[in-house]
Amino acid sequence: AMSHVLAIDPGMSTGITHMEYIIGERPTITAQWQIEGGLAGLREHETGGGFDGFGATIVCERFTPRPVAFSYSLDELEPLRIEGWLTEIFWGDDIVWQDPPQRKLVRTLSETEKFLQAHNYWATGTDVGCKDANDANSATMHALAYIRNQAHRATIDMLIEYGENMTEGLV
Repeated sequence: AMSHVLAIDPGMSTGITHMEYIIGERPTITAQWQIEGGLAGLREHETGGGFDGFGATIVCERFTPRPVAFSYSLDELEPLRIEGWLTEIFWGDDIVWQDPPQRKLVRTLSETEKFLQAHNYWATGTDVGCKDANDANSATMHALAYIRNQAHRATIDMLIEYGENMTEGLV
């Protein structure tokens, strides 16, 4: 049976990736957005019918306070507002919360970006109608981390093969 994941990286610019996967095949991105404007932008997108759960597992990056930060700007706290709204609209569904470092699929974040590029999961600003697609790509990383954590063999094999190639200097 096909499984679905809707992964969200919330903020003033929110990345959203919908992926589907089935046993034995690589996951595929079926929809992707990067929505500017924080919570207001997301709500506007949602009322336009552009945002629903697709019956998917909802995965969301959780805001993590930095221990060295003495104060935050309002923009930096926008993920907390979005988390509250998501908890409301997906009430009754379990949201799978991930900490920011969980999006690292291989050794480092920059290697994870190269992994996305090598497997045609990388989005550009043009793809999502923004100056860059950093948040959409972050959402894709969170989606793949969730799928890997479900012991999805095709995803694990893809990561192992990439890791071996990295070790041998092939990528």
